[in-house]
Amino acid sequence: MPLIQKTIAFLLNTYFWKSIIRLTPRLYGYPKFKLENYFVIRKILRENPNDIFCFVGCDNHSVALIMQRKLYGIHWGHSGFLELGEDNEIYISHVRRKIRYDSLLYYLKEIDNLAVIKFHLSEDEKILARQKIAKLKKSKVTYLVKDPLEKTGQYASPDTWKELDEFHFYCSEYQYYVFRGMNHPLFSYGRNRFSTDDLYKSGTIVFEG
Repeated sequence: MPLIQKTIAFLLNTYFWKSIIRLTPRLYGYPKFKLENYFVIRKILRENPNDIFCFVGCDNHSVALIMQRKLYGIHWGHSGFLELGEDNEIYISHVRRKIRYDSLLYYLKEIDNLAVIKFHLSEDEKILARQKIAKLKKSKVTYLVKDPLEKTGQYASPDTWKELDEFHFYCSEYQYYVFRGMNHPLFSYGRNRFSTDDLYKSGTIVFEG
């Protein structure tokens, strides 16, 4: 790996990385995502209440994303789960230092593009995925970039998530851990890395803008 890539890989796990992850120098105003698309996405979630949805998003001026694109050759900068709250507004569950639960509207102010992905899971897989998400939200989760993924104890068995109370994820690894071993081949066991672009390819794109 060239020196510049080794340097970026080191920075991804430092306090410096965490401090610049939302640093966005812009010459021409704010991110370009149209907030009216929020209502399009909300309609999709309302009409499919039993399905599980994820998002991938990108701020094309983000220092963090520019570094990720150089290191990994990916397009999308961040990812997480989408949920319709009891107030009929959309929330995201995602990893930034820890698992956060934020309004989608809050996140849309930071990005240029967003895609929403619907997953084709059996009813049993949907139940399992929701159980894992609920457990992880209650656990201690810290941000960590590592490669290969499955050399750590949290991947020791398909049921390890039930036993542990502490986990280490980067953003798209959170979704991989939840869906690991399920329907799509991209969620197969033994992966070295699972990127935001992999998540984008893992289901049906029901919105992109």
